[in-house]
Amino acid sequence: MNALVVVMAHRGAKDCYDRHLRFWESHGCDMLVVGDESGRVQDRYEEINIGPCNMHCYPRWRAMLSRCAEAAETGIEMFMFYEQDSIGLDPEIPKTSGMFGVTQHQYNENDPTAERYANVPWRMDRETLLAIVEKMKAYPDFQEHGTNDRLIPGLAQLCSIPLIRFKPECYGAPGAKICSCHFPDLKRAIMKGATMIHGIKNREALDFVLECRHQYENERACR
Repeated sequence: MNALVVVMAHRGAKDCYDRHLRFWESHGCDMLVVGDESGRVQDRYEEINIGPCNMHCYPRWRAMLSRCAEAAETGIEMFMFYEQDSIGLDPEIPKTSGMFGVTQHQYNENDPTAERYANVPWRMDRETLLAIVEKMKAYPDFQEHGTNDRLIPGLAQLCSIPLIRFKPECYGAPGAKICSCHFPDLKRAIMKGATMIHGIKNREALDFVLECRHQYENERACR
């Protein structure tokens, strides 16, 4: 599969980036790193550096989507998007249509334009990516406070693109940070086959994810 992996990782989250790099690299694809203006996160991949050291920067996401559109025009068929605290446990990137993500209900009535949005990781096909970029160009004032996890699902909804939950399961921690209190629900998701995980902000959470995944694979091999 001709795909591009996009990692949104500002310098303030360098530790997360370093821990999770091997999972993004496991896809075996070219990678684009999108960070802040304080400097490069790494020296191995193409990087876009715009704006403050946080995830609220509309010009950064606009530049990221425009660069992805250029990649789509060169033949890239699929796009995988991650933040520094999200990983995929399966190296394969299947060919799908629409925008896949860790879908959740949106409780803030100001964000985005529907009650449902998809947090990262995201997977989308070339046609979906190009439709989102065209909508971004058509409505430059639609910025959703400059937050990537509101802006891009919101643009998808303006395009009538379905937001689809990863199958068979995925997990995104309440408050976007996996703590020990979330471990029971996280384990249940992984034991159901979840490979897309959001909110891994420390070594403890990553070790637990890998422990559960190992148990899942062992049990599956014994069936």
